[in-house]
Amino acid sequence: SCDVHLPGSLSVIQDWIGNPSGNYGFLVQNYTNNDDLQLFDSEAKVLSRRPKLVVDFTWAPGRKPGLVPAYAEVFPGDSVQMTAFAGTGTYQYSVSGPSGATIDPNGLYQAGLLPGTDTVRVVDQGGAGDAGFASIVVLDKSTSGGDGGSTSVISIAFTSMPEPVQPLAAFSLTADVTSRATFPVSNLTLALSGQAVIVTGATQVGGPVMMGSVDAGFALPRIDPGAVIHLDIAGIMHALPSDSPAVTASVKVGSVEVASATAPVPSGGLPPIETGCGCNGGLGGVSLALVLAATVILQTRRARRVSAAAVRSCERRISPD
Repeated sequence: SCDVHLPGSLSVIQDWIGNPSGNYGFLVQNYTNNDDLQLFDSEAKVLSRRPKLVVDFTWAPGRKPGLVPAYAEVFPGDSVQMTAFAGTGTYQYSVSGPSGATIDPNGLYQAGLLPGTDTVRVVDQGGAGDAGFASIVVLDKSTSGGDGGSTSVISIAFTSMPEPVQPLAAFSLTADVTSRATFPVSNLTLALSGQAVIVTGATQVGGPVMMGSVDAGFALPRIDPGAVIHLDIAGIMHALPSDSPAVTASVKVGSVEVASATAPVPSGGLPPIETGCGCNGGLGGVSLALVLAATVILQTRRARRVSAAAVRSCERRISPD
């Protein structure tokens, strides 16, 4: 190897930056000893023999930290190695923005699923807490010639349904969250809601307990390319015969929904009026009417009246006395 110093070449390199098509490189020749110097081009089969341009630079004392690159455009899931410079000590990286991106302690940024502009921040831990910033634009594949949309890489689908569920009885159903991405996907949240049912929780089948709650959402683990997360979703039937009970599960990045599915929960209906109907206290016709009315009130629906004629009819069918 040999070092070639080009102290007067800055203007030439600047021309390459301004006009890349005019970059034809340098011809380097050792005029003092032509026999001992071998030159290889950038297509040499041995990688270590290909020429490499190394640029060393300095910055003024006291300069606040910065980031290289200061700006980049990527697709969902792409990675960019961020490098901090200047400052006086160790660096701490963080990222914010709509894509759901992550960045590790060494500055490796990975774009999330959603398009938008992320801001990477680096703080000089050894100095006065000065910070530097960079912008990374995550492009939308659906409008940039990609493979069908940036949010289509995650899907959720219900895979099993319960048998008809009686009022106030517990039930469970299963759902799968699938990744079709070519990169690991992080920072996903499972949101759950019920129609005429109460959703009580969710667990990952065969995996660790998910952090979160029904109200705040459950944090899903990182999903590797092509992987599937199996979920068990639990609830309580809280419907009337006229309702259409169902459970909706959605996957979000931040507050943005990227996948959603709804599953009907079959209702077992109300117990038949003839069962246990009697008029001497206990679970008689009047008591059953009160239980049903209480159930309706719990549903925040208007209580339905059971007529005296219906009660008398029940009495005649069940007890001639």
